[in-house]
Amino acid sequence: QASLFKMVMDRNEELILINGKMMEELRENNNQLKSVLTENKGLMEELKTFLGDNRDMMKQIKTELGSLKPSLIQSGPAQVSPATPLFVSHMAATSAPRGPFPGF
Repeated sequence: QASLFKMVMDRNEELILINGKMMEELRENNNQLKSVLTENKGLMEELKTFLGDNRDMMKQIKTELGSLKPSLIQSGPAQVSPATPLFVSHMAATSAPRGPFPGF
């Protein structure tokens, strides 16, 4: 019984050491995460500032274009025509549909 008790106590000490190492790793990971989050917060602020500046610049450009030639600014959404493909395979029109979804 004494040897069994010693084995249990030794294993308990091993587990305590393992637990301590894992706690140290968790602290290190937590510190790294805090650093990344702080950096991310700074980048988000920079992005917010950039987007605000960009919005102001776009308003200024629109105003300047409007004062130069009012017809350049369209009152409605721009009409976009469908783009024609630049490269069309000569087999494209004659090849049979493949795969489980013909036509896609």
